[in-house]
Amino acid sequence: MKKSLVYSFTNHYVFYYRLFFLRFAYNASDKFPFTREVISALLCTIATVSIAHKLALVASYPVIEAYNSFLTDTGGTISDKTITSKDSDFIAEKLALLTLQMREDLIGGMDKKPDTDRIKRLIISNTQKSIENFKAMVEE
Repeated sequence: MKKSLVYSFTNHYVFYYRLFFLRFAYNASDKFPFTREVISALLCTIATVSIAHKLALVASYPVIEAYNSFLTDTGGTISDKTITSKDSDFIAEKLALLTLQMREDLIGGMDKKPDTDRIKRLIISNTQKSIENFKAMVEE
């Protein structure tokens, strides 16, 4: 038990230390060319690896398959480093499908059938709004 607490504390400490360091580096990188892009790539890589690891431990096969499909389908879309409105819609749809699969994995058949379509529309709408907000923040 004590060993588990020490491991958990150390893991959280390292995670937050890296997060604060990368935030500091991102904000302090105005003066150097391409530094923000490199730091953004590092953050995305860390997040992707962290999510994949957690999914591999607890997710069902359909969720792991949906995550793999999300990475595969969206990888080509963002490879040119520009996101058009069409790309944004595509990514939002793929992310919403992944979210729906994760939700299904967590709560199973607890949703009533008529609500399922409404929930799907709301998740897609929320995802699209999140991407638009992120794009607006990055473009500032």
